[in-house]
Amino acid sequence: MVTLLSLVFFMQTLVRKIGNSTGMIIPVNILKKYSLHIGDQLDIQDDNGRMVIVPTQKKTKYTLTQLLEKCDESVPMPQELIDWDNTPDVGNEKW
Repeated sequence: MVTLLSLVFFMQTLVRKIGNSTGMIIPVNILKKYSLHIGDQLDIQDDNGRMVIVPTQKKTKYTLTQLLEKCDESVPMPQELIDWDNTPDVGNEKW
């Protein structure tokens, strides 16, 4: 039987005045562990009376070329899109 222990890191920091703002200092070992850098965005969540701070998930930005490379042209078009493509023009939609 193998027992895995999960070590929970606990630290304290102070909420302090920083210039005209309020903030807290994050120790360098936490910055390194979570690959945080000055200017990175954090999400603060309320979790049943606990404040949880997590790095904001960065959305990957794709170029049009990268998106088109992911398209599989061998997949048949869904019937709903075929029907939509064949819908008669109405009003000023005619070209």
